[in-house]
Amino acid sequence: MNAHYVTLFDISTKSFDWYFPAAGIPFLIIGAVLIWGGKRNKWTGIRRWNGYFFVGFSLLWTFITFRVMFWDYSDLHSAYQNGNFSIVEGQVENFRPMPYQGHQEECFTVKDATFCYSDYEPTAGFNNTTSHGGPIQSGLPVRIAYIGNRILRIDVREDRVPSVAERRAAKTAAEKDWKDRQERDPRLDKMNLGFALAAVFFTSWWTLSWQRFMKFWVKPPNKRATIIGFRLFFSANLIGSIWGLVSQIVRHPRPARAYLDALEISVLWIVTIIIMVHFAEWWRSRDTKNEPTVAH
Repeated sequence: MNAHYVTLFDISTKSFDWYFPAAGIPFLIIGAVLIWGGKRNKWTGIRRWNGYFFVGFSLLWTFITFRVMFWDYSDLHSAYQNGNFSIVEGQVENFRPMPYQGHQEECFTVKDATFCYSDYEPTAGFNNTTSHGGPIQSGLPVRIAYIGNRILRIDVREDRVPSVAERRAAKTAAEKDWKDRQERDPRLDKMNLGFALAAVFFTSWWTLSWQRFMKFWVKPPNKRATIIGFRLFFSANLIGSIWGLVSQIVRHPRPARAYLDALEISVLWIVTIIIMVHFAEWWRSRDTKNEPTVAH
């Protein structure tokens, strides 16, 4: 008696991954704002070209990634519709799930065919890993249509189809395991705590010296509404950073040495940012000196 299969993935129902090419859009917006601000404030020197760099980069990124990904998407769909693919049937073996945070692909074999994929790598084929709710499990009886390493269709034997609850439980367990390992990693914990300490310093500095830092965005004199808006923005950042620091401290107990290590990390962050601020101010004053003098 022939086994009945249920299709869990079919490339013809998967839409194009727009999010990857669209990653250039924020840079396009930033560039447009910088161009507008540069013309409004009559920037000179290298600052004058920053906006054009962002716009050029975003357009180039969007064009290249869209073209490459759409070609791949179109070619795989065309091959699938024309039946130009291979099929392998058997059990999932040598299953190696992808960790929840990524950094390695999920891989498995069916007879002599090997497949690897990741949720974090855009592709026209199948890429839904078990740690993110995907259906693949060790020993699962499957029938796979594929080209090379890319999966075009996954059929699972009807009596072994993973339920929605099973897939959700696997995803939840993978996420919990990742969070637990994050909590147990002392180096990462010190880095996070050190950055949280430094963030409180930065945002306090912005809030107390608001006139100094407003100049990085808008050229004085400023309207009252603009000043109020920036001061509220700086204050909101300060409140958020304090909340983040408190959350880090109460998350779990630490030995005193951990706080000393975190303080050292925060000092490195603070020194780095202070140097960057002074360099930016020096560069800004240099551009201001080079601005042409307007005769009255």
